[in-house]
Amino acid sequence: MAGIGPAPPLAGGAFLAKWSTLTVSDLFERVRSTMPQNAPRSLGDSAYTDITAFILRANNFPTGETELSADSDRLRAMPLTGGAP
Repeated sequence: MAGIGPAPPLAGGAFLAKWSTLTVSDLFERVRSTMPQNAPRSLGDSAYTDITAFILRANNFPTGETELSADSDRLRAMPLTGGAP
């Protein structure tokens, strides 16, 4: 999760600083448009929401009462603030 080479960190202070003005929707779209590296957008939305939820959990964001949804309106309503390094 710390990043290596061209891969940026996905957890910690540097991640939180970079993403703090964005939303979960922005993170979900970045994950979906870049993963896997050799075949972006090749996984289903449930895989991308699982990856996004994993990144959020690694940054100590609180868990919700329901599973993370790929609904763009709901994801846009979730700011990427509140995690702790």
